[in-house]
Amino acid sequence: MHSTPEKNALNTSSFSPVRFTDSPSHVKSMKSDNIGIRQRLKATAKTLVENHRKWDAAHRRGSTLCRSIEKCKSNAIKTFNDNDTNAADKTLYPTELKPICDKLQVITTIFEDVRNSANESRRQIVSFIKLGSTNVFVDSPLVFHTWNCSTLQDAIDRICDAYEKEYEMKVKVMENVAHSRNDDELAMHLAVWEYQTHVDSSVEILVKALITEADIELDDKT
Repeated sequence: MHSTPEKNALNTSSFSPVRFTDSPSHVKSMKSDNIGIRQRLKATAKTLVENHRKWDAAHRRGSTLCRSIEKCKSNAIKTFNDNDTNAADKTLYPTELKPICDKLQVITTIFEDVRNSANESRRQIVSFIKLGSTNVFVDSPLVFHTWNCSTLQDAIDRICDAYEKEYEMKVKVMENVAHSRNDDELAMHLAVWEYQTHVDSSVEILVKALITEADIELDDKT
């Protein structure tokens, strides 16, 4: 059985969400933000957070589909290798397999949309920070409560990079899981999908910290 890739070590201690009161410098910088840079940054951050929830929902739905593919394909492999089974009944691609794979392909497009949207959010954030660098952030570099411009950019970069790498993994699983030749390969593909190597707990910490820093309010819908 193949082992899943090791997660890259990521120090997220500086991004852990905390509760705090506004510092004097933050209050002062908010007053000087007469062009609404921070509100634009908050709106963009909220879009990124909402899309992350879509990623999580797609991941869970995809896991269910992968398990269905694993079950269907495993039964087909056993039947194919059974000497007592009529040759005409042997197939590694039963008819019920394709509809499940088609649904998994649709799920994969959601990850692509989230990745693309996150990259657009990153572009907007960079532009807003550049726009505010000559006025809004002169007196105080704070973007939100405790995050400055570089902290925000670093967090967004890490989230976007994680999406890019994880999306590639999702596509590989989607394209190959139905072609697994044995139960070990099926288990490997399922593990790669379920235990995300890049969009992992460190990314969840960054997203939760972003929610706290930007005072993002979300509805209860997932």
